[in-house]
Amino acid sequence: LIFEEYKFYVKYDYSIALRNFRGKTFEYMQQKNVHKETIELI
Repeated sequence: LIFEEYKFYVKYDYSIALRNFRGKTFEYMQQKNVHKETIELI
């Protein structure tokens, strides 16, 4: 999933992709963790 998003960013703007890749990955993992916790609560 994250690799597909990364390829999209590379096509859109390579320099921005490199600058934001770590931040985007962290945000993505945070969202997945929050979603997982929400499912466990339900």
